[in-house]
Amino acid sequence: MYTAGWSTHNPTGQLTNQQVPYLTYIVWDYLDQPYEAARNLAYAAAFVLLVVILVIQLGVRALVWKSSGFGRHNN
Repeated sequence: MYTAGWSTHNPTGQLTNQQVPYLTYIVWDYLDQPYEAARNLAYAAAFVLLVVILVIQLGVRALVWKSSGFGRHNN
């Protein structure tokens, strides 16, 4: 995720008509900007990344837990 860089192509879903930076690029580049709005955007992007990573991690843990049999009650 960190080394993704800048995308020179639009996403396949055509959500926008401009180039789209990765969230890691926004955090890396905008945090050093002298503008408060840019720094706020960097913090917001970092928060979104943390939430996405947390959701993925919890989802994988739930799948592993369920498939390993710990989710079943043994009597």
